[in-house]
Amino acid sequence: MEEKIMQFANFNITFGNENQPMLDHFEDVIYPAFTGGYIRGKKDEVPRYSFSDVKIKELNGEYVLVGNYIKDTEYKVITTVQKGNLISSPAEVPTAPFSRFIIFLKNHRMVLVRNEKSSPDVRSFQKTVREILSKHINTQNRGREKEDKLPIAIVHIVDIPLKDSIEEVLKGVQKINFLKMRFFPLNNDLDPN
Repeated sequence: MEEKIMQFANFNITFGNENQPMLDHFEDVIYPAFTGGYIRGKKDEVPRYSFSDVKIKELNGEYVLVGNYIKDTEYKVITTVQKGNLISSPAEVPTAPFSRFIIFLKNHRMVLVRNEKSSPDVRSFQKTVREILSKHINTQNRGREKEDKLPIAIVHIVDIPLKDSIEEVLKGVQKINFLKMRFFPLNNDLDPN
């Protein structure tokens, strides 16, 4: 059985200057952007990133957004071995490594399960989410009056390191000279104070 790589993250999206919570714009921004066929990347070049099979499901009494995060790319083959000889055999082989995502809508946690080593990761996922939300919002705002425009999305999808990995990193540390902490608006679920 092949091993899968799982990444855990905080799926933190707020909207506008008031940091409106993600669920305030789930129906008019989040869900239509994820299901709208948007692509990150140039149409005729690889890699291109997109979402497929995006659905809302109920899992253990909680609603989750699930789907595939696809990296559409190609492998370039330069040489192969044929009958024991190295042969020049240039070719481009299309491939689409993907990751399966699960976003828990109640607590905004996320799981990304990478299907193979070259499947896209959480950082790439964040970049794609930023771009598709921006494209969707810009498309929807065309021709709207200023007071009816959708607010911009502020996207922070941050890895949650496992306790064991934190302990492993800090095992040999004797002294910390500098510590940098970054705080993001938390979907207005909790009072940030």
